[in-house]
Amino acid sequence: MDGMETVRNLIFGADGGDSEAAGRLIALKDHEVAGLDCEEVERMAEDGSQWAAVLLGRMKEWALGTEHDDSAAARLYESAAKDGNAYAMSALGRLYERGEGVPKSLHHAYLLYSASSSRGWTAADEWLAKNRERSEELGRIIDGADAGDAECQFLLAKAYDDGVVLEHSEDRAVNLYAKSADQGYEPAAYEIARRCEYGDGMLESMRTAIYMHVALADSGFQASAERLDRMDLEELEMADKDGLSRMAESGSEWAGRVLSRLSRGNRTVFRSERPSDRREQDGQVLGALRAG
Repeated sequence: MDGMETVRNLIFGADGGDSEAAGRLIALKDHEVAGLDCEEVERMAEDGSQWAAVLLGRMKEWALGTEHDDSAAARLYESAAKDGNAYAMSALGRLYERGEGVPKSLHHAYLLYSASSSRGWTAADEWLAKNRERSEELGRIIDGADAGDAECQFLLAKAYDDGVVLEHSEDRAVNLYAKSADQGYEPAAYEIARRCEYGDGMLESMRTAIYMHVALADSGFQASAERLDRMDLEELEMADKDGLSRMAESGSEWAGRVLSRLSRGNRTVFRSERPSDRREQDGQVLGALRAG
């Protein structure tokens, strides 16, 4: 009996619920898998064999007898996982953990490893023991953000921003920062203000940034107060002085401080922006934040 015929029989047995056959398929060495007829394994997978899908996924994930293709491996594992294959759930969880072939997501990895473990795949238990706490915390953050909790929205934005436990996404991060800031969560508002300074993921507008930093500093947010202190005159000259005057008249301590620095500076800063350009740009920025 040749290798492919043996594996074919093992696949038939494993698909029929033979745990010993499934175990032997899992235990195949890399060189044994690389020597199989990839096209035949693919035909069996297309005919609905979950264990052929698992085996083909392994071949594509590790380039065993075929080209490396993580995306195809993920699709094959997912197909078998939907049929309840615990090994495929664990394998797909590994891809989500690494962000290979699928968007990186520790949360999705945790859900898949948990499902795999509940179906008796003990290899998933070790991963869960190491990652359960932070995975469950990420799950709570996601649920909280979905429910509209401002702090959770900020923390989820940071997760997308950092790209460590979730696939980096500038758009999702900015959208969540804006939603959190709209609810008055100061760390999120500070993040938006900093991004407005440099056009990081959104339209650049120093006028909007200074306005937000002044409002935050007035409320006691130290990071914004320190940022205003560090700004040079050229940066401060981009502020909406009429707006700052109105804020100062309404009791804004930090608007008064900025105006005082500008008054003492007594210098003209040449800028490429025309006032009309800045007003239009600021309107776009604030409109985008409200839409977020």
